[in-house]
Amino acid sequence: MKIGWCSNISNIALAQRLGFDYLEGIASAVAAMDDGEFARTRGLVTESPVKTEAFCVMFGGGIPLTGEDASLSAADEYIARLYERLSLLGGRVAVFGSGGARRVPDGFDRERAFEQLVELGGLMGRRAAENGLTVALEPLNSAECNIITSSREGARLVEAVAHPNFRLLLDMYHMGRENEDLTLAGELAPLVAHTHIAHPVTRHNPVPGDEGGYERFISALKAGGYDARVSFEGSCGDPEAMLPQTLAYLRSLAQ
Repeated sequence: MKIGWCSNISNIALAQRLGFDYLEGIASAVAAMDDGEFARTRGLVTESPVKTEAFCVMFGGGIPLTGEDASLSAADEYIARLYERLSLLGGRVAVFGSGGARRVPDGFDRERAFEQLVELGGLMGRRAAENGLTVALEPLNSAECNIITSSREGARLVEAVAHPNFRLLLDMYHMGRENEDLTLAGELAPLVAHTHIAHPVTRHNPVPGDEGGYERFISALKAGGYDARVSFEGSCGDPEAMLPQTLAYLRSLAQ
């Protein structure tokens, strides 16, 4: 498995210095760049031995994806431009969490919202395929969103979309917040395109002995045949002081 770090692209040199295999950048920040800033960012990534192979935070809150105000055409216009940029930055995985954008409005039928996400997922899969990307749907805990809040619900959406470029992400922190059995990762591994890891309560960086259960999560993924990327997404205080131990620890588990 490759071990990465979710952070701003401006930290790509630090990611290299710390020894990460890749950086997971912020997609919505890329979308907001003007052409000049994007060109400079692309130059920064091109010059770096460490690449931005994954991107999280696909949507900000400006484009509603469920409810009466949802606009598939607006979403398509946004992702068509974004996915092209992510591909130019070396992206392989685009994470679809975006709890604010996909939140179901009060009083709106949840099954209708689910069907809106199925239609959107099909569109995402097609656009991703055009750009050499895979979309990874991220189930979020119920404090952050009110739809797709469990791994099984995420698997249901992925199976309903049924596009090879629209798959599942498993995030250990969100699984912990929802009291999911981490060994579920093994069962769902055939659907999984990407993973996030952090302490399941505090969301801090994994370290040996903090009783986070990382061994069970990664062992289950390996048993299910997953061998792609694991990104640390969370808080860590001073990255240069804290992350070398985390990286060494995760690499020991992933071997």
